[in-house]
Amino acid sequence: MKASLAVVIVHHTGADQAFFGQAEAARVWPTATGEPDPNLPNTMDIAGLTWETVINRIHVRRGQSILGFLNELQREQKLLSRYAQAPFKKLESLLQKQGDGWEGHGLHDSVLRRQYFNWLPNTRPHYTHLQEVQSMSRADIGLQWNFMHIDKQTINVDAMYDDCQMRGEEVKLAVEELLTCARWIAEDVSKNGGGKRTWECPLLNKGCNHLKGDRTGWAIK
Repeated sequence: MKASLAVVIVHHTGADQAFFGQAEAARVWPTATGEPDPNLPNTMDIAGLTWETVINRIHVRRGQSILGFLNELQREQKLLSRYAQAPFKKLESLLQKQGDGWEGHGLHDSVLRRQYFNWLPNTRPHYTHLQEVQSMSRADIGLQWNFMHIDKQTINVDAMYDDCQMRGEEVKLAVEELLTCARWIAEDVSKNGGGKRTWECPLLNKGCNHLKGDRTGWAIK
């Protein structure tokens, strides 16, 4: 889903790199495989912050295969998880003071307010006597993607948006494009082993024909 989101963003910006924020768990038990261990206590029993925010900078290369693209994203994700608690704003401030041409002041907040990726694995209701009436968010984010991994074959996509920054039809279009791209990637991996090139995606072959000008504010270039 992250790969699909990157492709959708470069489709709208015309650039070859995608920027967006991401939620990252801050409470983890170190394991040999990096995967959750059912024999360990609940990570919520660990004292500390519950989550962190990181920034994705994903390069969608024209000559790269889908499999190579996915492998690169996996390697980058491991680094994001490893350094999720790095004090980004402090680092940003130090770079600014060095005066070495750094022009990224405010980059963290700017990216996070445009678009946000949240992967929620093994998402199932843990309550039986309560009924959810309505899910409400007051986050000032242009477009927030919540991907809830229900089981091996089911992912629920929840796109939440700020109606001061986007319109409903724009969000609907973004969702349709993301699902189209995700289906194309999944089919290529299952049938061809991920051998096609990223820029062969039908979405990118269309070119940037819509959502131009100020309407691309949710996809930072």
